[in-house]
Amino acid sequence: MLPRQTSPVTYRIQVFEVLPTQSPVQALRSNQPLLDKEIMAATQFIWQPQLSFMPYDNETTKLPTFVWTIQSLDKDHNPVTQTDGSGEGRSEPIIFFVNPDKNKKQKKEN
Repeated sequence: MLPRQTSPVTYRIQVFEVLPTQSPVQALRSNQPLLDKEIMAATQFIWQPQLSFMPYDNETTKLPTFVWTIQSLDKDHNPVTQTDGSGEGRSEPIIFFVNPDKNKKQKKEN
């Protein structure tokens, strides 16, 4: 964490679903998070997804798209000042997908 903090930093991880008509940034700004968790003084989190990863429809078989971001908070729960100028202390949003077919194959092999 730069600049170095004098007290432990709390990291807030948020995951949002990107709807078919949205960009990832729109989803981040307007949707309710599917996951909103604060982790104090740790930089690791293992997410146990409990969501449906079924396609939006059977014709396109388009899988859901998700976006995640991390926000750094100080001891007063204010965003840690960063050099990016946004004032939110937030990481760049990262897009990810889940392929349920791959998960099924792994379970069958085990």
